[in-house]
Amino acid sequence: GDGDKVSVNLPLALIELLLTNEGLMSGMSFGDSTDVLKKIDFKQIYEMVSLGVMGKLVEISTEDGDTVEIYVE
Repeated sequence: GDGDKVSVNLPLALIELLLTNEGLMSGMSFGDSTDVLKKIDFKQIYEMVSLGVMGKLVEISTEDGDTVEIYVE
């Protein structure tokens, strides 16, 4: 429902696989957040993670009040 907090932990190798096979990403759906997630430059995030950047990398708020945040721990 609205206001749910969801944490998803993904191995870096999976992210690399998804980025190198764009067909995999195009078929994925994330419910109401799909449109917001399509606006995120995951290649740039991957590069930041590869350089060792930690913490909050992305925060996006939609007009209807949904927020997507991406952290690296």
